[in-house]
Amino acid sequence: ALWCGNNEIAEGWANWGWQGAHGYSAADSAEAWAGYQALFHGVLPEVLAELDPGRPYWPSSPSIGWGHPESLVRGDSHYWGVWWGLEPFEIYGEKVPRFASEFGFQGYPDPGTLEAVVEEDDRWLGSPVMRAHQKHPTGVETLRVYLERELGVTGTARLLERAGWSARGPSDEDGVRDFAFLTQLLQARGMEVALRAHRMSPRTGGTLYWQLNDTWPVASWSSLDHALRTKGLHYAARSAFAPVALGWSAEGGGVLSASDLESTLRGRVEYAYASPGEAMEGGVVEGAVLPGRGRVLALLPLRDLRPGTLVGVRFVPVTRAGGVPSGEGEPLTRLTRVVGRWSDLDPHPEGSGVTVSLGDWSGDSLAVTVRATRATVGVHLETDRRSLLSDDFFDLLPGEERHLWLVPYDGPGGGRPGIEVWTLNEALSRLR
Repeated sequence: ALWCGNNEIAEGWANWGWQGAHGYSAADSAEAWAGYQALFHGVLPEVLAELDPGRPYWPSSPSIGWGHPESLVRGDSHYWGVWWGLEPFEIYGEKVPRFASEFGFQGYPDPGTLEAVVEEDDRWLGSPVMRAHQKHPTGVETLRVYLERELGVTGTARLLERAGWSARGPSDEDGVRDFAFLTQLLQARGMEVALRAHRMSPRTGGTLYWQLNDTWPVASWSSLDHALRTKGLHYAARSAFAPVALGWSAEGGGVLSASDLESTLRGRVEYAYASPGEAMEGGVVEGAVLPGRGRVLALLPLRDLRPGTLVGVRFVPVTRAGGVPSGEGEPLTRLTRVVGRWSDLDPHPEGSGVTVSLGDWSGDSLAVTVRATRATVGVHLETDRRSLLSDDFFDLLPGEERHLWLVPYDGPGGGRPGIEVWTLNEALSRLR
């Protein structure tokens, strides 16, 4: 689509103090900058014009550093106010660039990936081995800042204690597993704010998140860990990048749509919400998904909801368009949100209340049905065999079912895999 001359050299030269860090003299700086100009504004575009004249060339990505307001209105943007700048996830809804070519947030790899390379005695967050698999100098401390915004100071301190961050060894065997799960969920939920803001914006030409995969088993910004186990971010990106996607308006009760289809898709918008200690409520309104992005699909009566309320919306088409498959009554796309912080949710100390039923094989894919008896956030299916799931890290309202496909990487010959359910609500009960 586009040839890019370099990654972050222009920004590093202008904003990161390389000249002083390397002790460049004025003559050194002039020589280096002349070499930059010759290579990235001379040699490369000339060669590309000869060998591949049909594609554009961009000298450096980003074109302007993320600390400058013009970076959002010209060229491409690497926005690191979230993570490096410790800004809240909500800022993604305000800092919407013309083309988002890099942004990210870290989440730990799947526990199975870590357990394959880290000896049992070293499986605590602060061990030298685990620290070696965390390459950001303040990675855990940065995650701590964001976790405190959702779990509170006390809950986050309890999580880090259980995972063995400041003491020698974890205080319980599920500490590191809880930390990996919660950071993946945090990564997915935070990045989803950006992904959907970009998708809903008519002025954003594209989105590339940092990053897709890993070169080794490491705590990183990836959506696929080194063993190709899908982290929560992978499913958030899949949903936001789908041909038809939904997003919340800035007011919270408005539902927006983005569609790559060429024609209008008519249907119904089903919404429901469950507040702690109260019965589920909701309703249905008619709606139409129009071609384009940032279209208003529905305005829902969702004002004055209590903290800890889980809100769910799904669009069920009644017509087909653009070859998009839609069975009768089957939702085409979904959207959920939690009102308030994670710590406002109901904990589930007596168990997840989520049931998993395995169906039949269809080729190499196993049918799976997941059902919740109450409002449950962050449902994650952990399998005892490395597998790909068609969906994961999702929310369920009381009585809601989700139909999935599970594909073991080693094929169906090994029989039906064992599945363990993890949820945010159960994790909260372990932090009390």
